[in-house]
Amino acid sequence: MARYQKLKLKQYAPIQERETNESKYWKSYTLSKEEMFYGAPNCIHFNPIRPRNFIVTGSSRITLYDANTNNSQRSYTRFTDEAYSGKYRYDGKLIVAGDKSGYLKVLDVTTKVILRQLRKHTSAVRATGWSCDGLHMFSGSDDKTAKVWDLGTQEVVWDNTKPNSDSNNSHTDYIRSISNSPIASDVFVTGSYDHSVKLWDTRQGNSCVNTFQHSAPVQHCEITNSGTMLLSIAGNELYVWDLLSMNHSHSNSTTNTTSHTDTQLLHKFASHQKDISSFCIDTSNNNKVLTCGLDGYIKVHDMSSMQVVHGMHYKDPLCSIGVSPDSKKLIVGHVNGNLTMRTRVDKKQSSPSEASEDINGSSSSSSGAKHYKGLGSAVDLNKNTASPVSSLD
Repeated sequence: MARYQKLKLKQYAPIQERETNESKYWKSYTLSKEEMFYGAPNCIHFNPIRPRNFIVTGSSRITLYDANTNNSQRSYTRFTDEAYSGKYRYDGKLIVAGDKSGYLKVLDVTTKVILRQLRKHTSAVRATGWSCDGLHMFSGSDDKTAKVWDLGTQEVVWDNTKPNSDSNNSHTDYIRSISNSPIASDVFVTGSYDHSVKLWDTRQGNSCVNTFQHSAPVQHCEITNSGTMLLSIAGNELYVWDLLSMNHSHSNSTTNTTSHTDTQLLHKFASHQKDISSFCIDTSNNNKVLTCGLDGYIKVHDMSSMQVVHGMHYKDPLCSIGVSPDSKKLIVGHVNGNLTMRTRVDKKQSSPSEASEDINGSSSSSSGAKHYKGLGSAVDLNKNTASPVSSLD
């Protein structure tokens, strides 16, 4: 009878020996509180001013949470219908939000008084924002229009609905995201379900400066702190655009359209199995970008190496995410209304500078969230032309 050699089993290093700096850093966020919100949280926003309190928008209210205790301090309930996109002004004194009935409201953070109640939209206002000088508000609606409001006069000072505007300037579907430029009060972008993100400059009338096409409806878009890059999500993909390469676009006078070269798209990540619902930028941690999706995963993207460096798994689909400016808090909203609050335990551990080793394993934390220490390289459209970005600031 033939004899066979015994199969040698592969020996792997223990998990703790294979953990990278990224894995250790993100696992230091321990579960500090978990509560059921009044509805699915559609927006999480941190106060730019210390002590970094945060507001959560969902159902027919906006709730303010204390950054130290994670307890609810007050609720803004002056909404007759579902509230959307509650966001602080740069000084932390005012909040702007939209609602399902088409109103744009400005509230005082301390007194909870409604200072402005504006209505020019004919459908739900699901996207709002402030200009970097704090004197104007932006709004995007399901009526496919975007407007710029003057805080003092309460009037619309710009919109994209002039009768003589061509179809290339207007969105053809719901506007679900709006983001201002941190360096120019007249510049902002809008993301729509018509698979496009449009760049606007109010100084150039209502003409669209640039259009960024996507393969699916755009859920969220945001201009980085440097004002030179644009991030957007559509379907299960995260897009990274270069706003400085707009010189490569050229107009066609016969068709009245604008075409763009591929050099605008720096990179495209496809690391989720289902649609990405939201993302946020961790500015104090080397500008990592965190995405959350309906597959229950949170993916951490490194903008320097253009790779996914870490992942966390939750049992339920996720709909919103937020990281505090000092990287002490990680807040996650679930589709079922659950709100998860995590606090980073600082044990003389600085933010990870870079991932220096290949990562293929996974581990589970004590709080129940499954951590993946690396999910491979991101999808690169142009391997020869895509260049890494050193910083978003």
